[in-house]
Amino acid sequence: MAREADRIVVLSREMGAELAAAVPAAAEKIAVIHSIVDLEKFAPSSGPDRDSARNRLGIKADDFAIGCIGAIREKKGQAAFVQNALPVIFENNPNAHVHFIGDNGAPSHPYWTEFSQAASTSELSSGISIHGHCDDVHRWYRALDLILIPANYEGLARAMIEGMACGVPIVSTDVCSAREMLDETGAGLVVEKGDWSAMIAAVDRMKDPAFRKACEASGRAVADRLFDETGIAKQVQQLYEQVHRDSGEARRDGQ
Repeated sequence: MAREADRIVVLSREMGAELAAAVPAAAEKIAVIHSIVDLEKFAPSSGPDRDSARNRLGIKADDFAIGCIGAIREKKGQAAFVQNALPVIFENNPNAHVHFIGDNGAPSHPYWTEFSQAASTSELSSGISIHGHCDDVHRWYRALDLILIPANYEGLARAMIEGMACGVPIVSTDVCSAREMLDETGAGLVVEKGDWSAMIAAVDRMKDPAFRKACEASGRAVADRLFDETGIAKQVQQLYEQVHRDSGEARRDGQ
């Protein structure tokens, strides 16, 4: 497929690098065009609007509200996070509350069983809420203090880029695109997969209001620059026009 394609669109530079390493024939055909985010819907909230959003969702005024947004799946890493990091996070942050927002899957699924058993232990259950699928997830972003992505595998996580658009700081494992989106921009912190001590330390770092505010501003600025629908549509149009020009030149050269 890579040999036949005129261009191959990827969502981040890191995706492009991984593809080029795996399929060298694709290297010169790769174009980076980021995902679209609705920047009006996914937008920062502050003051009375944010207070109202938290109140509607049952988030206490003094809660440090952490969101894990995504389907409960093994690749998302929620069970390991609950088992290995959450006890210490709660110990260090008595007002922390973690909200799991996303499809739970079948109750009989082995991973759901593993996750739900870990989350229901007596020392953790009071600090965990499991909300299932949510159609108005943007309301959650606006109410949260931190997005946490403990995943084992991602391409370009929607929770990451939507959280950035809403100005929510993010702590993520070093899944694909995380360092590019968070480390390089200042929108959040990235830790190695399985390094639970580093994740705990990153969450603790986010207790600093000044640091969190800087992450918020950086995330939204990057979202405005990279995920705007109009800008991305223009990039796609330019890419098609370039492919059309190149194909015309190739036909002329072949005559």
